Amino acid sequence: MRKNNYEEAFVKKWMAIFDQDNSGTIELEEYCEVLGLNEKEMMEETRLRAKATGMPEGVEYIAGDMSEERQIDIARLCIEALEKHSSLKEVPKWVKLEADKQFDRVWHVLVIRGQFWCYFGFEPETSYVFRYKRNVFIIWKTPRN
Repeated sequence: MRKNNYEEAFVKKWMAIFDQDNSGTIELEEYCEVLGLNEKEMMEETRLRAKATGMPEGVEYIAGDMSEERQIDIARLCIEALEKHSSLKEVPKWVKLEADKQFDRVWHVLVIRGQFWCYFGFEPETSYVFRYKRNVFIIWKTPRN
């Protein structure tokens, strides 16, 4: 909201209402809880909307603030990397280098199998966490400086 030049009083009001854990961000879980919405239904609606916009089959949104158009681009890059490389350890490097070329620097890519927990800082509107088959991709961009 700050990036979109909302008045600070408005931002503070929203944060007071929705940021229940005082993390400085409003998570979907918090938003749904306050409004009495079903988080699973909201996630399913998001998945259906993404599928209708051209998201590759099998991509499951987990979290992020990246635009849907960029999510599709990133997901396609990741799938292309999986198809090109027989070794999973080569995938994050390839995706990172391609993302740096196509979307400006500096991107970070993790490919994970199994449980994970993470907390990271990123440039606004550049984080995306999704599942594709057995892999979870965590992708974000940090400023050059």
